[in-house]
Amino acid sequence: MIDTLGTIAERVIRRLSGGDIPSDSPYKMEFVIEDVRDALAEDLKLEMLQRRGQGGGEDDRTPVTQAIATYLNVAVKEDPITKQVYIDLPSNYMSLKHNKGIHWVADMRTPLVQMIPVANAGVTVNLPHVDMERQTYGFYVEGLKLLWIRNILRDKVTKVLVKLIVASADTLGVDEPLPVLPENVARIIDRVIQMQMNPRLPQDRLNDNNPNIRAQNA
Repeated sequence: MIDTLGTIAERVIRRLSGGDIPSDSPYKMEFVIEDVRDALAEDLKLEMLQRRGQGGGEDDRTPVTQAIATYLNVAVKEDPITKQVYIDLPSNYMSLKHNKGIHWVADMRTPLVQMIPVANAGVTVNLPHVDMERQTYGFYVEGLKLLWIRNILRDKVTKVLVKLIVASADTLGVDEPLPVLPENVARIIDRVIQMQMNPRLPQDRLNDNNPNIRAQNA
């Protein structure tokens, strides 16, 4: 079976319901799906840490390939005030060392020629090697914007290829195939069940915020 956000959320609710989902189930599909997204992100970070091992021959620094989300023809824009050239990143991405959550950026015309990430643009522009990074299109990230040191629009770079490391992309639909590691699905379901079963405050049916629920509803 191909896992989706919807199928995993349904399996969670079925487990919590002890069988078929009743029509008056207290578990709302849309909220369980958001917990699934959170659990997927947690699990991906754990998977990457486990792959690092203890160093030496077991130290695997390669990305989890199932988690590489590819976006084509992302439009390059120019800020009318600062004149900086940028793109809006199409999704949130994993927070990894050395900003490796941004896996790949390239001109759509040359998708195998990777642009160069810059750790600190304010420092780099004052260093001798800045000319090299200008020629190879050095970029940096602020929030959900990716910006370039030079104006790449002047070189007719109008669309770029972006690859992000992300467990569940913001653009992924509920019924679309989920790039999840099949051996981790059971662990993810258990984590979402745990999140759903956290102790809750009793419902105040009178909606008057009175903490003495039993006395008021007797």
